[in-house]
Amino acid sequence: MKALKNLTLGLAASALFGCASSNLPDLAARRGHCERDDRLVGSWTTKISMSQLGPGFETVTYNCDCTYTARSWILLLIIPIRGTETGWYNASNGELVTVGGQFSSRMEARYHFDGKTLVVQQGAEPERFSNVRHPSCKDKTLPPVR
Repeated sequence: MKALKNLTLGLAASALFGCASSNLPDLAARRGHCERDDRLVGSWTTKISMSQLGPGFETVTYNCDCTYTARSWILLLIIPIRGTETGWYNASNGELVTVGGQFSSRMEARYHFDGKTLVVQQGAEPERFSNVRHPSCKDKTLPPVR
């Protein structure tokens, strides 16, 4: 939930004070640094849970090129707030590092799979994600996997 809370606060600030622009470096410059776990590639969503601002959920898509998109939806009083953050990720050996382009956020966490559930552990409270979509990276031109 810590990742959702961090994203929630950043998205709320963006919604209240204007949209932040994405500042992602060029994909070609990042290709040599891409480490991914193919089991992670796809879209994952949390169940609705309480955050500091109200009930909400998050959907994260990890792409084959080590980019990600996190979408958050929060109900603040009676006003729905939606936000999106894009960035880079590296995932290997149970370590997940994300670097957001819009809010300059960096998250380091442990992850594992509990059956078909992705469990991301950052701090004391694990965040559980259900798989929504799981594409294959095998047929695409990809950066080398280390």
